[in-house]
Amino acid sequence: MKAKLSKYTKTDLLDGIDWFDGISFGLGDKFEAEFYCTLERVKANPSFFAPDHTG
Repeated sequence: MKAKLSKYTKTDLLDGIDWFDGISFGLGDKFEAEFYCTLERVKANPSFFAPDHTG
């Protein structure tokens, strides 16, 4: 599965990185790393993260 981030997602990601760096320098880098690790987990098993609408 190939994922492509929308321009809105990229903007939000960069805003989040800046926000976390405002709390503590380097925290934005950790946030970015976690974001991409999570994206890789979703790409590896998308059905695990799919919403269950069966009730």
